[in-house]
Amino acid sequence: MKLTFHVVSRLFHPIIIPLYGTLSYCHYSFEKIESPLKLLTFVAGITFLVPLVFYYLLKRKGKVSTSSLPQIKERQIPLLINTFLLSISAVVIDQYPYLELRDWFVLLAIQNLSAFAMLWIPFKTSIHLFNNMSLVLFLALLPLSLSTTLGLFVAVVWISLICVARLVLKAHRPIELLVGGVLALSVHAVYFWCVA
Repeated sequence: MKLTFHVVSRLFHPIIIPLYGTLSYCHYSFEKIESPLKLLTFVAGITFLVPLVFYYLLKRKGKVSTSSLPQIKERQIPLLINTFLLSISAVVIDQYPYLELRDWFVLLAIQNLSAFAMLWIPFKTSIHLFNNMSLVLFLALLPLSLSTTLGLFVAVVWISLICVARLVLKAHRPIELLVGGVLALSVHAVYFWCVA
């Protein structure tokens, strides 16, 4: 049972989420993307491979113990690195007419920066939950061929699985998950209210 939740946790790890979102965007906006492979390679490199290299270096230096970053102090550098890399991604994507994708990367960067700021309270929010919640909200904006009911059902099951996995693995307390979800909803709501 615990192995299942480890798999769920790894499949929906925060550093994979930008790649999932970009893959979905390429699939549903295929006709307006010049080179989907180039876009996917760029996103995979900057939001997946570069963080893995940094994680390896931080682990060797003893700055992080595991990839779940259990201690508040361990989260500071990775969150700043992710914020920086997501911001770079948004700037590069802004050179193309992929506005929805660019906006989503901006939102991911804001969320990471917000989670970093909360470390000074000190409070450890769930990076897994806010990144996955952000992906669910992003997918809701894409022209998926799902009915509203089915889409809502899939989203609830998805987010519930992430929450249960993080609780079973003792990676978070319920309040940290709740704050992670609220953080994603708040950042998206404020951003779209300001842009609209």
